[in-house]
Amino acid sequence: MGLRIFRDFSSWSGAFLWFLIVSPGWSFHQIHKTNKGLVSSSPLNILAFSHFSVTLDCSGLFMEISFLNWLRAYSGGILVFLLYGTLSTPMADDLPKNKIPLTKVTLQLKWKHQFQFAGYYAALEKGYYRQIGLDVQLIEAPDHEEAFEPVLRGDAEFGIAMSDLVLLRAQKKPVVALAAIYQHSPLILLAPQSKKIQNIHDLVGKKVMMENHAEELLAYLKSEGVPSSKFIVYPHTYDISQVASGEIDAISAYSTDEPFMLKEQGIDYHVFSARSGGIDFYGDVLFTVEAQIEQNPERVHQFLQASLKGWGYALSHSEEIIDLILSKYSQRHSREHLRFEAQQSKRLILPDVVEIGYMNPGRWKHISNIYADMNMIPKNVSLEGFIYSKSPHPDLTWLYSILAGTLLVSLIGFFISARFYKLNKRLRYQITKREEAEKKLVAQTEQLEEKNQQIMLDLKLAGDVQTQLFKAYTIPSFLRIAIRFFPYDHISGDIYKAYLNSQNLLNLFIGDGTGHGLGPALSTMMVNTLLAQNPDFSPNHMLQELNDIFYRNLPEDSFMTAAHLQISEMGQLKYATAGHPPVIILSGKEPTVVELSSSTSLLGAFPIFTPQETSITLSPGDRGYLYTDGITEWLNPQKEMFGAANLETFLREHHSNDLDMVLSHLMDHISKQHAQGVPCNDDITIIAFEFLGTADKTAKHT
Repeated sequence: MGLRIFRDFSSWSGAFLWFLIVSPGWSFHQIHKTNKGLVSSSPLNILAFSHFSVTLDCSGLFMEISFLNWLRAYSGGILVFLLYGTLSTPMADDLPKNKIPLTKVTLQLKWKHQFQFAGYYAALEKGYYRQIGLDVQLIEAPDHEEAFEPVLRGDAEFGIAMSDLVLLRAQKKPVVALAAIYQHSPLILLAPQSKKIQNIHDLVGKKVMMENHAEELLAYLKSEGVPSSKFIVYPHTYDISQVASGEIDAISAYSTDEPFMLKEQGIDYHVFSARSGGIDFYGDVLFTVEAQIEQNPERVHQFLQASLKGWGYALSHSEEIIDLILSKYSQRHSREHLRFEAQQSKRLILPDVVEIGYMNPGRWKHISNIYADMNMIPKNVSLEGFIYSKSPHPDLTWLYSILAGTLLVSLIGFFISARFYKLNKRLRYQITKREEAEKKLVAQTEQLEEKNQQIMLDLKLAGDVQTQLFKAYTIPSFLRIAIRFFPYDHISGDIYKAYLNSQNLLNLFIGDGTGHGLGPALSTMMVNTLLAQNPDFSPNHMLQELNDIFYRNLPEDSFMTAAHLQISEMGQLKYATAGHPPVIILSGKEPTVVELSSSTSLLGAFPIFTPQETSITLSPGDRGYLYTDGITEWLNPQKEMFGAANLETFLREHHSNDLDMVLSHLMDHISKQHAQGVPCNDDITIIAFEFLGTADKTAKHT
């Protein structure tokens, strides 16, 4: 007991002596350094929280009086006096001998063990959770209830859900999204090729097995004019045997899972993704509830960081995590299946493009609006508190109270030790440095403007070269052709090409790359080169070659839609498409509209692409139209698209007019009567052709 009293007295007295003797001397030393224009290096400079200044007007000169550095040192003495004795009071034998026990927390998974949860396995195996004092248990999805129920009930601290987590928030459930692991949702629709479902409109009247939480697919189908009332919905059994046997025509699936199963059984399939319709949801969102954040803010923050660190490790060491899954968690999937899942997961997580777990509030708002359009939640639902902030703010009230008291004491010393005239010298020095920085900034701004002008000139030149490459084409005598091409920017992501091959077949190609600028423009140049070097390729062969080039050479988020037609002098038309708007054929004096259906798979989306090549026979007077979606998606002031139906109606009503006149009137009609002056925000390309039924000679068009 005597030793402890002595030790306590020593701690408090030592702090007090430091405060009385060292702190004042240190503070005067800091002011002296400041007056020489140096930056303070007070050992407790982090405690400084305000900058008090007094300005005097003296013959046009301004004098600034600062006690920041003195305050840092002097308040440091007071705080050390208050904290040092307190923190050093307990003796070593008063502390527990054993380590702090781990806190048990539960993460409720949304499905069974597989690579879909690799990051959490890695965080466990590598000790990331244990390092922050957590004993984490991973629980597979329950069979008898929704996976989010244990989290809401308090049986699990964390859970994993889809983007429909926002529906729970709209229902006043206190869920909070911590991180979106998948930047793109893995939900897709799969249809065996044997079912002849070439596009989503072919789903009408078909048997579709749809899982829970597939609202984004239903929203996509509804936006394309195929609401759930137009097909037969079956509850999902999560077993592809009914698809393999032909009992079911299509199923909802994960792009990371079921495609491998179908390929493993030798079943070719078509893929329909909501992303192709502009509906892009998050997938596998890590979440918790508000009570967890309020009661254990630091634990939530550390769990999130450890989980994201685990995902970073898992994506860089996929084989190691696959070994871990097979040995410790589940052998439900083969090694090849898990490898496929790992590869497809990386394409959805995009770790090389964005930070793992990144969430955009604007994108969550867009997702909320889509649910509102489906009448699943009210419009303008508030998302306040739904998106977690990764930087928790600790309660520093105690520190502010101490600093406020310190400030009152320090004010007395400030008026004794301040040296006004040297601080004025420092102020003049800072003004001079600021003026020099402003001059440097002006010079840099001028240089940037010059470089920007040069870049704009280069882009315009590149756009002119691109346009000239597209414009040169040959018209055979058995066809009449008209084309309109309007790039959104200097360089277009659209491409079109008309050329004859060695068999005197006219080839018409049209493509639409994702995005704008140099990336899509380079894609069009790759297409132009392949078309020029291989004029005798069939439409089917050409699209397969392009898919292979795109998949191997372009970034993961770069795709292209395309349509390729070949027309003979006898009117034989062959065509193949890749995710492109349908080709419109108008036939007869009272024109009948025929849509040449389109494959939904995009060029570059998957390693294997087997487009369907189809043929029809044209009669003299038949007309065809190929176009990019810049026309049909042109918005008016009410945010309404022009649409494919309006396009077909216009073309049918003007069928008797000259081709050039039809396209001129079409562009004028859309820009003035529909858009009412609203500019189009995409590239526009449309090709019109008319079969004449004669074949004598060709003429060069430039």
